[in-house]
Amino acid sequence: MKTLKTTFFLLLLMVSFSQVKAQLTLSASKMELCIGTTSTISAQDSTATAFVWSPDSSLSSDSGTSVIAFPTDTTTYTVVSHDSTGPLDTAMITITVNFPPQITSNGPLKRACIEDTVTLKAWGAQEFTWSGPTNYISSDTGREVIFNPGTTSEPRTYDIIGYNGSCSDSASIEVRVDTTLPELNIATESYDVCQGSSREITATGATSYEWSDPTNTLDTTNGFAVNASPTDLNQGATYTVTGYIGACKSTESVTLQAVPLAQFSFTRSSGGQPLCLYAPDTISFSGNTSNYAIKHPQGTHYTSTNQSVLTAVKSSMIYLTAKTDAGCAAKDSFMLVVDTTCVDSSFLQTGVEKAKKDVEVSIFAQNKNVVIASDKLLQNSTATVYDLSGRKVAQRNIQANRTVLPIVNSTGGIYIVTLQTERKLFREKIFIR
Repeated sequence: MKTLKTTFFLLLLMVSFSQVKAQLTLSASKMELCIGTTSTISAQDSTATAFVWSPDSSLSSDSGTSVIAFPTDTTTYTVVSHDSTGPLDTAMITITVNFPPQITSNGPLKRACIEDTVTLKAWGAQEFTWSGPTNYISSDTGREVIFNPGTTSEPRTYDIIGYNGSCSDSASIEVRVDTTLPELNIATESYDVCQGSSREITATGATSYEWSDPTNTLDTTNGFAVNASPTDLNQGATYTVTGYIGACKSTESVTLQAVPLAQFSFTRSSGGQPLCLYAPDTISFSGNTSNYAIKHPQGTHYTSTNQSVLTAVKSSMIYLTAKTDAGCAAKDSFMLVVDTTCVDSSFLQTGVEKAKKDVEVSIFAQNKNVVIASDKLLQNSTATVYDLSGRKVAQRNIQANRTVLPIVNSTGGIYIVTLQTERKLFREKIFIR
């Protein structure tokens, strides 16, 4: 009977021991750390006599109740507790590794206009704190804060600390307050712009300028002067300039209207045929304007009528320009061809024209000669003699104050003599016996 009781007690003791379970727990001085720093991890198990750690590449040891962890990335460590009979329990712990932020801001210098606000910004971290005169900013945390200088013009400096977990970096922003508001003025020669051309617009009153260009018709959007080329004939193009003095700004706008070019056509009484010398060629215009300029060898003639008479003097290009009231021009040209072997009959009916203010000229017949005399030296002048049919019978360049032109094979009659000086044209009808 005693043997039976002893055996039962031993069995009960063995069962009790088998129900005792090892309790392995882990703790760390830092569950989250910045790369390059360490955390001490400790293991507690009252029944264990040894501990085995893994992975051990970022641990100070692979055994012991405490190890130092220096991971370069987030790592989960496994610990197995042992006693003399073998493994007892297993536990795991994860150490989170954060990387240091690199803080940037919209500084280091920011400008604000007095009684206006400016946004201060920071990037590169998960969380931010702001320190400095915080009564001028909207918050002391966050990526963005609003700075309001109120009526003070004193500069303010703010320090920013950015955090990625336990890692941090810092930056600073200095805010300077400008107090001068621009007084902008916009000037342009005209608010009408000829289609296909441009008009300069200038702004004054600031130190720098930015232009809005909704129609994409400016040659630039920076600077005090821009060239606008609006194209819409029905609706004007509005340009807005923003002028800055530091952070203070103001705006002004101007509207320019594209206007049509002159449109015209013309006809000639000559029909484009060669003309005798001094013959009239009447030019008739039609179009959306009555302002014309006719450029010829003697100069430029302007007319506000739809008709003009051109006198044929020598063969040359004739240039025509029509302009609208807005000054928008269109151009054309034609070749005036002069037949110098004949003189227009209407020219033969006129007498001599004397310009006494320039030079006193006498033209007369002497035997079968034409004599041209002047009280001054005639230089770079040409004398020409025509019969009544318009045929040229004599011509000579003159470099003296008296010239004699013989009329060869003359049977007598009426002749027309012209003298072209540097400044005037003289004409005289003479009779040779």
